[in-house]
Amino acid sequence: MDTVRNRIKAVLEAVEQMIYSDRQPVISVKIAKADYHFEEEFHREGKDFRDFGRNETWGELDQHYFFLADVAIPEQMEGHTVRAVLNTGATDIWNTDNPQIMAYVNGRFAATLDMNHQFIILSEHAKAGETYELAFYAYSSAYAGTFTGTNFFRLELAVYREEAAGLYYDMQAVYEAADLLPEDNLSRIEGFKALERCINLLDLRRPGSAECFESMKMAAQELEGTYYADRRPNPVTVHSIGHTHIDVAWKWPLRQTRQKAVRSFETVLNLMDRYPEYRFMSSQPQLYEFVKEDAPGVFARIRERIKEGRWEAEGAMWLEPDCNISSGESLIRHIIYGRRFFEQELGAEKNEVLWLPDVFGYSAALPQILQKSGIPYFMTTKIGWNEFNRFPHDTFLWKGIDGTEVLTHLISTRNYQKPGDLKMVGNHSTTYNGLQNASQLMGTWQRYQDKDVSTEVLTCYGYGDGGGGPTEEMLEQSRRLEHSIVECPAARQTGVKEFFHILEDKMDKKRLAVWDGELYLEFHRGTYTSMAQNKKYNRKAEFKNGETELYAAMASLLDQKYLYPQEQLEHSWKLLLLNQFHDILPGSSIKEVYEDSAAQYEEIFAADEEMMKTAKKSIREKLFRYRAEKNEEVCAVWNPLSFARTALIRNAEGSWQKITAGPSGVTVCRAVSSGKDNCFTELVMEENGRPVSFKTPYFTVRFDANAEITSLVDIREDRE
Repeated sequence: MDTVRNRIKAVLEAVEQMIYSDRQPVISVKIAKADYHFEEEFHREGKDFRDFGRNETWGELDQHYFFLADVAIPEQMEGHTVRAVLNTGATDIWNTDNPQIMAYVNGRFAATLDMNHQFIILSEHAKAGETYELAFYAYSSAYAGTFTGTNFFRLELAVYREEAAGLYYDMQAVYEAADLLPEDNLSRIEGFKALERCINLLDLRRPGSAECFESMKMAAQELEGTYYADRRPNPVTVHSIGHTHIDVAWKWPLRQTRQKAVRSFETVLNLMDRYPEYRFMSSQPQLYEFVKEDAPGVFARIRERIKEGRWEAEGAMWLEPDCNISSGESLIRHIIYGRRFFEQELGAEKNEVLWLPDVFGYSAALPQILQKSGIPYFMTTKIGWNEFNRFPHDTFLWKGIDGTEVLTHLISTRNYQKPGDLKMVGNHSTTYNGLQNASQLMGTWQRYQDKDVSTEVLTCYGYGDGGGGPTEEMLEQSRRLEHSIVECPAARQTGVKEFFHILEDKMDKKRLAVWDGELYLEFHRGTYTSMAQNKKYNRKAEFKNGETELYAAMASLLDQKYLYPQEQLEHSWKLLLLNQFHDILPGSSIKEVYEDSAAQYEEIFAADEEMMKTAKKSIREKLFRYRAEKNEEVCAVWNPLSFARTALIRNAEGSWQKITAGPSGVTVCRAVSSGKDNCFTELVMEENGRPVSFKTPYFTVRFDANAEITSLVDIREDRE
């Protein structure tokens, strides 16, 4: 059988090499440095271009470039599908020097390129001599030490051979699925026999000839008629949704995230034009808002796809936040602002799924919040990353602190583990960056732990973090994997919300497990302690936003002339929610992210202070008017807490007195300068607020430079 396998593999590789033919390198390419300014149209005027050699490299720390090439269709490409193909030499998708590029054809934003998406379709019926202006807005950065360019920019024109591509994908799906099984497995044997019959029809004597391509059509028809058309449905369905997980900040600053979103969404839209069955899902309204501001044309096309039902705007929250440190109020705000944007700005249906694939653990308060917010479903993959203890279920009811239960599903996507393969022993992690191939569909079912509960499982596929999401190859594979080939579960393009409806309807509810309490992640340690200053600012901003809203609401009730600052408050909240992203608040991002974050927190504090100042002034004027008529000296004591509070206050005369203030509001009290209500008879403090000493009717207390008590004298007993 190895002889047959090796022959099939060799032919498969040969067919792959013929997908592109008549390659013509583009020699004349120019380069110019650029900034962070992006537009949906390109104009070459005003840019300082120079010639760029084919063996030159490019790239600097956080740097953009323009590339420019004028190309003409050669005569031998007449009538064919012609693509511009780019090779930068990059091989590591997780390295931040991975080039990410926006491409313009004749001045129009037309495509995006990266390691996984390397071509632009110039014409499907090319005309010899037709010219194109190709421009590229390219980005690359390492964010580590001294960075010199490591990327090439090798552009070429090539004919795309649909006969070769179609046969390649037909063969690849069957070959990869069969090759995962033992040699004596009957499904493997059947698959290899079908492939052998297929390749026996190929004429490879002159690769790239007309006879060769014609034989590919015959071979594809053979495989379709004798294998694909005669498959028995697999009882297991892997519901598949295209996705690109974009970290709002991590190894790059926020300003680069804005461009990652535009690039990724443009790639999705272009593939949707070519694959009508393709369905895609993206969460995080924050990203959509970036796209709306920076690329309104892309945003308008997204709205059209949402209206068609092919683009699913789902996920419930403003972005994918930390769920350990963020307060309950903040988590609720994520849902309020998230769902509002989904429905009002995108025209999406009411969200039902909380989509948090990458968050570092989940508070037991979430089920109650979700239920009260009308969100019945929860999805993650991250708990599958536990370092030591494998989480025991993938479909279960998650019970919160008040007993509320939410139907939860963990995506179980990973590569298929062959029997006896020791490489994966002890590694039970899963991915939300699926590849939509036979190995991962089979691995999704293999890794799924609740086979007695459901035969319906979920995968999301596509490269994230600027990788552009699903690829042409993934979508071609998905078409073929719908046929239950070999022993692979059947793929089905399904929306996330639709999947949960199917799961809830078909699962064996009697066998459904219940997980009670926090979903703790045994990985990414230090989320409560790293970047302590940032965490302090988060909590301070949560308090400030809440207090500002409280007093603004009171002022609007008391004073008809007061204008409630809704837009400013929403800006403060959204800026806070942005900084609660799960790679910012826990402390896992680069230094520049926290510099930006600190500046944004200062913006929140300043705006809130100004709004509170205005609101409090309005409240005082209304409340003091009656007391002033009675010639009473009063002061206002502000208590934003939800319970009554007793504390010391210092009135306008500088006297200290003990006051009990009511909950959630303002207490107007009589000011005193002496007597039993006065707490301090003497108080000495430095300019920075550090106490030096104070005296009451009972004690004299002194402090050192560390604010530690050095002397405590009992006045009544006259002793230290």
